[in-house]
Amino acid sequence: MSLMPDKRLIIWNWRKPDDENEDPDTPFRVWAVSGTNYSDLDIIPFDWSGTGRSQLFCTGHTWMFNGKLFMAGGHRMHNNNGQDYGGYGMYDYDPTTDEIDFLGTMTTYPDSSSTEMGRWYPTAYQLPNRHVLIMSGTRFVDSDPDIKQNRYWEIFAPTAGAEPSFVVRLDDMARPTNGPYYPHVFMHPTNGDLIVCGNEYTKRNATYPYAEEVTSDASYTNQYRRFNLQSLAYGYVSGTYLERPSTIQNARVNYPSGVMVDGNIYRTGGSGNGSEDGDGGSNAAVPSIKKGIRLNLYGATNEWWSQMADMLVPRKNHTLVALPDGNILAMGGNEKRNNSSLITGDIEAATPELYKPTADSWLQMETPPVDSGEDPQRVIGRPYHSVALLLPDARVIIAGGELEGSNETNNPRALSKRSAHIFSPPYANRNDWASDRPAKPDPAGSGTAELYYGEAFQATFNAPSGRNVNRVVLISLGSTTHAFNCNQHVYTIHSGSNLTLNQSISLNAPANPNLCPPGYYMMFAVDTYGIPSEAEIVLLKDLDMFVPFSGGTLKVLGQESDSAQLAATRLRIGDNKYLGGTITSDIDNDPAVHVVAVESELTGDLSGSSASKIRAQVECSVTSITGGAPQLNVYAYNWSSSTWVSMGSTVSMTTSDAQYEFVKTSGLSNLVTTDSGHEKMKFRIEWTRSTSFTVKFDKLEGGTR
Repeated sequence: MSLMPDKRLIIWNWRKPDDENEDPDTPFRVWAVSGTNYSDLDIIPFDWSGTGRSQLFCTGHTWMFNGKLFMAGGHRMHNNNGQDYGGYGMYDYDPTTDEIDFLGTMTTYPDSSSTEMGRWYPTAYQLPNRHVLIMSGTRFVDSDPDIKQNRYWEIFAPTAGAEPSFVVRLDDMARPTNGPYYPHVFMHPTNGDLIVCGNEYTKRNATYPYAEEVTSDASYTNQYRRFNLQSLAYGYVSGTYLERPSTIQNARVNYPSGVMVDGNIYRTGGSGNGSEDGDGGSNAAVPSIKKGIRLNLYGATNEWWSQMADMLVPRKNHTLVALPDGNILAMGGNEKRNNSSLITGDIEAATPELYKPTADSWLQMETPPVDSGEDPQRVIGRPYHSVALLLPDARVIIAGGELEGSNETNNPRALSKRSAHIFSPPYANRNDWASDRPAKPDPAGSGTAELYYGEAFQATFNAPSGRNVNRVVLISLGSTTHAFNCNQHVYTIHSGSNLTLNQSISLNAPANPNLCPPGYYMMFAVDTYGIPSEAEIVLLKDLDMFVPFSGGTLKVLGQESDSAQLAATRLRIGDNKYLGGTITSDIDNDPAVHVVAVESELTGDLSGSSASKIRAQVECSVTSITGGAPQLNVYAYNWSSSTWVSMGSTVSMTTSDAQYEFVKTSGLSNLVTTDSGHEKMKFRIEWTRSTSFTVKFDKLEGGTR
């Protein structure tokens, strides 16, 4: 389930075959859900019969910067023989047209164990640079986790200007995660490193070798790892590796839930897998846990980790939902790994509970109602395959759910739950809060308000008499499946002092995409009672993207080590597949200066207005700084005068891959031009030193505002 920028929902199901526990065969469908209480359904056409396509159930999905929903993988039945495989297609859904486009297939699998390259239960996560990381997922059912899991990561690069979208394997390094099912990943707010969460197994044996806590890169899955997207390596030393103290109990491997709020990761619950628990094998009623763990990414090393208060009931398959007032809801789930018809009694955890981080305490909420007309012998709560997300009116919707062994015979409760409920959290400990709430924020401008990183914006706020607004928060549009919202980002714009009401005031947008990636967000105002407004949908924007143009000129001064790598697309991803392999300097006209220079045209979408800011982002390094660090300069091309214009100050290079940013806000005339329905610019990237040196040039991206 995903919330659209126009406040509708998009949902899809699994094609369920007919058996004694189910209603007649349920075809695969995609729906748009709208209406005051989301009671109106419209089918979204989707043809999944073509080559490389499959139904979308159990895909990885996340919203992108452009308001489109990206989807990868899914559930594929090979020749309808009942054998389960991972899908290998990619798609995007455009809410403005209600069309789902097929984007092609993911990359081939480099391992010789099987040619199957699909991903069933993968995580798709938009990075700060607007690319999408695709990781993990099941290729096909197999008892060996090494064979079953897709252990290679992929990067999807979106369309920009005249350049089409494409996907590449990040590299040929296998990076197994802690199980193939929707690994939890988050973005470090200070530098954009990827936080890859590990889970705990309740018992370790040969079937689950990655549970062993050893220090090898592939095996440390019970710990939390910090992945640097420039070096493509995990950090381990000097505070870069997030080692969890043995006194802090982790979430369990089987469907815990997690969410990050203002740089704090909260993860709760989960269960073991069954066979490693020693209590009956894979059909055992394995208990979930109440434990929760908090990782404060802003804290000092000794402040990173803390054990949350226990939930009131054990849960797995639940969804943690961040609320506008700073609290967190645990919605749905079940108390045991209930894939056994031997289980009797109430094993669900359907009643929500509310976590208050400031008090480190949980509070039980109201028990949800039984669906009208539901057979009492077949009632289930909201366990496996349930979803929950925050709505723009600050309520929370929860839908779906089934027992984990839903196709078992002789189990009257093995029926999918085909309904949704909307829960109204008791903000300010009141049930009538919705009738006495602050006004919706009113950002200046017509249509959808656009906020730009690092810039101030104007907005107007209002609150009921005797109260004020003292909190303004951005919460991204949810995209939830299997106990995890891959698109939940929360950033508090203002908290503490009362804002001036009924007049336009200035607030600051997030400083950079590491804090929250580009895309659509709900902006809530929260008053001094703790009651939220309805949300205003805003678009958090980076500069318009320009990428190296494969149809333009690419000029290199220097000696490349691999001429086959001299292609503009080499500069799109930043995957350490460097332009030209490496480039060694030549002597320029001045015999005392050794130079490496790359000139590249870049293409972008038509903006319809002249540029007020131009940016160049360069990811690179040098092989050695012995004898002095080479100096990096960037120049933009003036299409009218055929001259190069400096983009800013010189930068000293290092031997570690890093991203350097050059921004120009004046003298921009004729630095951007149009060509064949797109805009284009040209940069000259130049490194200099008095002696010979070698450059590794990984990525180039332009931007305009």
